[in-house]
Amino acid sequence: MVLSVASLSGISCDRGQPVAQIPIGTVMQAVREYSHGQQTFEVAPAKAPAAQTPSSSQDLYDFDRAYQAHIAVIFLQGDFAQLEQEARRSRVSKARLTGGVWKLHGLYEGVVRPSSQFHPEGNDWDAQLVGIKKWIAAYPNSATARIALAEFYTVYAWAARGVGYSNSVTRSGWKLFGQRIELAKSALLEAAQLKEKCPYWYTVMQDVALAEGWDKPLARELFEKAVEFEPGFLQYYREYAYFLLPKWYGEPGEAEQFAEEISQKVGGPVGDTFYFEIASEIACQYDLNESPVPKMSWEKIKQGYAAIDRLYGQANLKANRFAYMAYLLGDKPAAREAFNFIGDHREPEVWSNDQFAFVRVWAAAS
Repeated sequence: MVLSVASLSGISCDRGQPVAQIPIGTVMQAVREYSHGQQTFEVAPAKAPAAQTPSSSQDLYDFDRAYQAHIAVIFLQGDFAQLEQEARRSRVSKARLTGGVWKLHGLYEGVVRPSSQFHPEGNDWDAQLVGIKKWIAAYPNSATARIALAEFYTVYAWAARGVGYSNSVTRSGWKLFGQRIELAKSALLEAAQLKEKCPYWYTVMQDVALAEGWDKPLARELFEKAVEFEPGFLQYYREYAYFLLPKWYGEPGEAEQFAEEISQKVGGPVGDTFYFEIASEIACQYDLNESPVPKMSWEKIKQGYAAIDRLYGQANLKANRFAYMAYLLGDKPAAREAFNFIGDHREPEVWSNDQFAFVRVWAAAS
């Protein structure tokens, strides 16, 4: 399972570089061993600031988009010492952004995508990779840097594949997709050899499992090992629910059953928040013109949304997701209340300009 660090040092964004395939047995060995000796913690978090408008420059970084942009600037400046310090502080404190997402998740989001992330060109990807490789060279024992490299390759792989149906992907797109996912696995296995461990390692491996279409028992084992490592890391639950969608590898209703399972297992207000988070992952796969989300309790979704507000403060992204679900399920008063908070702050990952405008008018109508 030991891979040469030098195997990654010369990698560029070449479009046709052959990559050796890593056996699934080697990968699963790393999955099973990564959590050994890891101390587990209570899921219940500290409350994050709830104010919508920051009262100081420091408060600004409690908001996900602002925090990601802040991290991106640090990365572009090559201040890897500050990135290392921020990552370690976030792992130890389990600090959360407003709305409940771990700051650690926001940190990785801020460094793995090109700054022109909506329409990155080849040079943008090259520059991002060069920056991450400089980080690794400066801190060769950094788990954060190598996991960032792995996540970069998963994002870069999907850029080659595209977001369409599988029959729309070109032969060259599939080839690059597979090569880059292999590079992601290589980086993860190298990170697994380091003394420093990080919860995000499992998140990136879940990205790999989705990309490769792992057998469901292996994907479930990966999820269980991730939760064993850190039960409070929200992204594990959203990633596995996404894997269980019928568009990927699950059966109809399976992701919804998973939401119920987790909310009952965790219990209390935190279990309610997990139900909302998984529901929003499922709902965002439905077009506004399709049927409402099946087999989900709207009352439990609303309960989870309220629990997020109480525990972590109100966040624009969560409000956008809630408004989207309120429309799908025909709850105009709930949607109207969410839009009172959202105002003009549309989240592009939730809906288009036209969808946002249409639903806002619908919610406002008596």
